[in-house]
Amino acid sequence: MGEPTEAYVLVVDDKATDAELTMHAIGRSRMPLRVVWIADGRAALRYLMRAQSPEPASLIPRLMLLDHDMPSLSGASVLERVRMESRLAQLPVVMLSSNDDPQLMRRCLDLGANAFVTKPVGFHAYMSRIQGIVEYWLSTPSATQSGNTGVPADTALSISDASSPERG
Repeated sequence: MGEPTEAYVLVVDDKATDAELTMHAIGRSRMPLRVVWIADGRAALRYLMRAQSPEPASLIPRLMLLDHDMPSLSGASVLERVRMESRLAQLPVVMLSSNDDPQLMRRCLDLGANAFVTKPVGFHAYMSRIQGIVEYWLSTPSATQSGNTGVPADTALSISDASSPERG
Protein backbone atom coordinates (compact mmCIF):
# COMPACT_ATOMS: atom_id res chain seq x y z
CA MET A 1 0.00 0.00 0.00
CA GLY A 2 1.76 3.15 -1.21
CA GLU A 3 1.71 6.35 0.80
CA PRO A 4 -0.49 9.02 -0.81
CA THR A 5 1.21 12.36 -1.38
CA GLU A 6 -1.87 14.36 -2.40
CA ALA A 7 -5.30 14.88 -0.88
CA TYR A 8 -7.04 11.59 -0.39
CA VAL A 9 -10.06 9.95 1.19
CA LEU A 10 -9.66 6.93 3.43
CA VAL A 11 -12.45 4.37 3.01
CA VAL A 12 -12.66 1.76 5.77
CA ASP A 13 -15.21 -0.92 4.91
CA ASP A 14 -15.01 -4.70 5.13
CA LYS A 15 -17.50 -5.23 2.30
CA ALA A 16 -15.72 -5.10 -1.05
CA THR A 17 -18.92 -4.26 -2.94
CA ASP A 18 -19.68 -1.25 -0.73
CA ALA A 19 -16.06 -0.10 -0.88
CA GLU A 20 -16.00 -0.37 -4.68
CA LEU A 21 -19.21 1.64 -4.97
CA THR A 22 -17.82 4.23 -2.59
CA MET A 23 -14.58 4.52 -4.53
CA HIS A 24 -16.47 4.73 -7.81
CA ALA A 25 -18.64 7.54 -6.44
CA ILE A 26 -15.59 9.44 -5.20
CA GLY A 27 -13.94 8.97 -8.59
CA ARG A 28 -16.97 10.54 -10.26
CA SER A 29 -17.01 13.55 -7.95
CA ARG A 30 -15.88 16.95 -9.20
CA MET A 31 -12.77 16.81 -7.05
CA PRO A 32 -9.56 15.04 -8.07
CA LEU A 33 -8.95 12.75 -5.12
CA ARG A 34 -7.09 9.57 -4.45
CA VAL A 35 -8.82 6.90 -2.45
CA VAL A 36 -7.19 4.48 -0.04
CA TRP A 37 -9.34 1.50 0.88
CA ILE A 38 -8.71 -0.56 3.98
CA ALA A 39 -10.99 -3.52 4.67
CA ASP A 40 -10.37 -3.92 8.40
CA GLY A 41 -10.64 -1.66 11.45
CA ARG A 42 -7.38 -2.85 13.00
CA ALA A 43 -5.48 -2.34 9.74
CA ALA A 44 -7.01 1.14 9.44
CA LEU A 45 -5.70 2.07 12.89
CA ARG A 46 -2.21 0.77 12.03
CA TYR A 47 -2.29 2.77 8.79
CA LEU A 48 -3.43 5.97 10.51
CA MET A 49 -0.85 5.66 13.28
CA ARG A 50 1.86 5.24 10.67
CA ALA A 51 0.49 8.18 8.67
CA GLN A 52 0.69 10.49 11.65
CA SER A 53 4.10 9.46 13.00
CA PRO A 54 6.79 11.11 10.82
CA GLU A 55 5.14 14.57 10.72
CA PRO A 56 4.03 15.06 7.10
CA ALA A 57 0.43 16.21 7.35
CA SER A 58 -0.06 15.12 3.73
CA LEU A 59 -0.15 11.51 4.91
CA ILE A 60 -3.25 12.14 7.00
CA PRO A 61 -6.43 11.76 4.94
CA ARG A 62 -8.65 14.76 4.26
CA LEU A 63 -11.72 12.65 5.05
CA MET A 64 -12.42 9.20 6.45
CA LEU A 65 -15.54 7.28 5.44
CA LEU A 66 -15.82 4.65 8.15
CA ASP A 67 -18.20 1.71 8.06
CA HIS A 68 -19.63 0.91 11.46
CA ASP A 69 -20.45 -2.75 10.92
CA MET A 70 -17.08 -4.52 10.65
CA PRO A 71 -16.29 -7.90 12.21
CA SER A 72 -12.85 -7.52 13.81
CA LEU A 73 -13.14 -4.00 15.21
CA SER A 74 -16.28 -1.89 14.87
CA GLY A 75 -16.20 1.52 13.27
CA ALA A 76 -17.18 3.01 16.64
CA SER A 77 -14.07 1.47 18.23
CA VAL A 78 -11.88 2.78 15.41
CA LEU A 79 -13.45 6.23 15.78
CA GLU A 80 -12.91 6.25 19.53
CA ARG A 81 -9.18 5.53 19.09
CA VAL A 82 -8.81 8.05 16.28
CA ARG A 83 -10.30 10.79 18.46
CA MET A 84 -7.70 10.03 21.16
CA GLU A 85 -4.84 10.90 18.80
CA SER A 86 -4.10 14.63 18.79
CA ARG A 87 -2.90 14.72 15.15
CA LEU A 88 -6.06 12.96 14.00
CA ALA A 89 -8.50 14.88 16.16
CA GLN A 90 -9.42 17.26 13.32
CA LEU A 91 -9.86 14.51 10.72
CA PRO A 92 -13.46 14.60 9.46
CA VAL A 93 -14.97 11.16 10.03
CA VAL A 94 -18.27 10.18 8.46
CA MET A 95 -19.73 6.96 9.81
CA LEU A 96 -21.55 4.78 7.29
CA SER A 97 -23.96 2.03 8.25
CA SER A 98 -26.85 0.06 6.83
CA ASN A 99 -28.33 0.25 10.34
CA ASP A 100 -30.46 3.35 10.94
CA ASP A 101 -30.89 2.78 14.70
CA PRO A 102 -31.08 6.21 16.42
CA GLN A 103 -29.16 4.91 19.46
CA LEU A 104 -26.28 3.74 17.27
CA MET A 105 -26.27 7.08 15.49
CA ARG A 106 -26.22 8.97 18.82
CA ARG A 107 -23.38 6.78 20.14
CA CYS A 108 -21.23 7.44 17.06
CA LEU A 109 -21.91 11.17 17.18
CA ASP A 110 -21.09 11.20 20.90
CA LEU A 111 -17.78 9.46 20.14
CA GLY A 112 -16.87 12.26 17.76
CA ALA A 113 -18.19 11.32 14.33
CA ASN A 114 -18.80 14.40 12.24
CA ALA A 115 -21.76 12.69 10.59
CA PHE A 116 -23.66 9.43 10.61
CA VAL A 117 -25.03 8.35 7.25
CA THR A 118 -27.33 5.43 6.56
CA LYS A 119 -26.23 3.63 3.39
CA PRO A 120 -28.96 3.80 0.76
CA VAL A 121 -29.97 0.58 -0.96
CA GLY A 122 -30.25 1.79 -4.58
CA PHE A 123 -27.17 2.31 -6.78
CA HIS A 124 -27.98 5.89 -7.83
CA ALA A 125 -28.98 6.93 -4.32
CA TYR A 126 -25.75 5.45 -2.94
CA MET A 127 -23.61 7.19 -5.56
CA SER A 128 -25.34 10.51 -4.98
CA ARG A 129 -25.06 10.23 -1.21
CA ILE A 130 -21.32 9.48 -1.26
CA GLN A 131 -20.60 12.25 -3.79
CA GLY A 132 -22.57 14.71 -1.65
CA ILE A 133 -20.63 13.71 1.46
CA VAL A 134 -17.25 14.10 -0.22
CA GLU A 135 -18.12 17.40 -1.84
CA TYR A 136 -19.54 18.80 1.39
CA TRP A 137 -16.65 17.80 3.65
CA LEU A 138 -13.89 18.70 1.21
CA SER A 139 -15.22 21.80 -0.49
CA THR A 140 -17.11 23.60 2.26
CA PRO A 141 -14.59 25.89 4.00
CA SER A 142 -16.38 25.78 7.34
CA ALA A 143 -16.37 21.98 7.28
CA THR A 144 -12.61 21.71 6.84
CA GLN A 145 -11.20 24.66 8.76
CA SER A 146 -8.90 23.70 11.59
CA GLY A 147 -10.80 23.41 14.81
CA ASN A 148 -14.14 23.30 13.07
CA THR A 149 -14.44 19.62 12.14
CA GLY A 150 -15.33 18.43 15.61
CA VAL A 151 -18.98 19.32 15.24
CA PRO A 152 -20.87 18.94 18.54
CA ALA A 153 -23.00 15.81 18.53
CA ASP A 154 -26.26 17.75 18.79
CA THR A 155 -25.49 19.68 15.60
CA ALA A 156 -23.63 16.99 13.63
CA LEU A 157 -24.86 16.13 10.19
CA SER A 158 -27.03 13.06 10.24
CA ILE A 159 -28.45 11.61 7.09
CA SER A 160 -30.88 8.75 7.02
CA ASP A 161 -32.97 7.56 4.15
CA ALA A 162 -35.61 5.82 6.25
CA SER A 163 -38.28 7.57 4.21
CA SER A 164 -36.59 6.93 0.89
CA PRO A 165 -38.75 5.05 -1.62
CA GLU A 166 -35.69 2.96 -2.58
CA ARG A 167 -35.49 1.27 0.82
CA GLY A 168 -37.24 -2.06 1.01
